[in-house]
Amino acid sequence: CALVLIISLFATSCKSSEELIKQSCSVFEGDYNDPNHPGCKRHIDCDGTVSGTDGTPGCNHGEPQTSWELHGFINESKQTITIDFSPKGGPADLVGHWTGSGILFSDGNTWEKLGSNKKVSEA
Repeated sequence: CALVLIISLFATSCKSSEELIKQSCSVFEGDYNDPNHPGCKRHIDCDGTVSGTDGTPGCNHGEPQTSWELHGFINESKQTITIDFSPKGGPADLVGHWTGSGILFSDGNTWEKLGSNKKVSEA
């Protein structure tokens, strides 16, 4: 009986740790659909790292793709992310604002956040 109780307590404490990790992660973390690059991967990690792929112009139907990774800074209190797109030829400080369903960038583009069961749309 004592062994079952110990295992049960350990499982409960592990679950609580996993929940704490999830709670500490940013609202920005996840996968996105970028309408300017149909079908291309867009992902933001909790630390602000942004990764993805680009095609010509999209990533559908066997188009060649190039992978990339960018650095970003998440400001949770302002619900903004600032991404350095200069390695891709873009601005060094593009600001995006969390909308509740995605990110509205200062250049007018919006990335829609994908749910756990959604795929990047093929437009």
